[in-house]
Amino acid sequence: MVYFILRNYCLFVLKFFFLKQIDIYNKAVIPKKGPIFFASVHPNSFLDAIILCSYISKPLWSLARGDAFKKPWLKKFLHQCCMMPIYRLSEGKENLHKNDETFEACNEIFKKEGQVLIFAEGLCTNQTEVLPLKKGPARLSKQLRDENLDIKIIPVGLSYNSYSSYGKHVQVRFGDELSSTLVGLDDGFYIKKFSQNLSDALKNLSFKPLGKLKIFSSLRFYFFSFLILPISVPLYFITKKMTKNTVFFDSVFFLSLVIFLPVYLLISAILVFIF
Repeated sequence: MVYFILRNYCLFVLKFFFLKQIDIYNKAVIPKKGPIFFASVHPNSFLDAIILCSYISKPLWSLARGDAFKKPWLKKFLHQCCMMPIYRLSEGKENLHKNDETFEACNEIFKKEGQVLIFAEGLCTNQTEVLPLKKGPARLSKQLRDENLDIKIIPVGLSYNSYSSYGKHVQVRFGDELSSTLVGLDDGFYIKKFSQNLSDALKNLSFKPLGKLKIFSSLRFYFFSFLILPISVPLYFITKKMTKNTVFFDSVFFLSLVIFLPVYLLISAILVFIF
């Protein structure tokens, strides 16, 4: 319930107040039924997950950095938002074994015909090319092969017009299904071969030139963004100062709109009613 409420609200904010345009290609490759494993690039912090979860209709479980799950109340809330932890060496070697629990939870989701999103590079920078991939996607793929689970593995490419401006033009490209069989390979060679196949697919899908802006989508964005200028402008500059040009700017700015937009709209409605 929490996931669907937040997803629909985030989709509303994205469509009318944040995205100037979003172009989605090859969405037809996503099966209407059955379990799906999405493997994506990660150029723009948790805004990447917000966009993909908002524009993919079925609930999408996202694997997020493990240090976000330290506090019990936050861990519970993030789980309600369909998020699970994935730990990196930088978050403590003692936590790496917990990834086995996460991968097992992914298997249970797949057995219920659910969907899981993993960011294949394992870290986020505002890059313009695909970074070396972590072993997580290949390990999960191998686990699926070993358990003979029929999962569709879909690579996802993302492209942004900018990582620091208001009014995003975003491109999402879904790639053709990857094979998890790779028969005859032992564990080490399997992980290396699958990672190479996934990396090649992501390079073909990501950081592509953006198409022309459509007049209707641009006019819609400018109209609604004009209505919230009294709140969006100060939030923009406050976020700039807070994030100090790090990879978190877009994500924090979007979340600030999500939090403060209802308050602004309510106050505006009350003032219009009074005067």
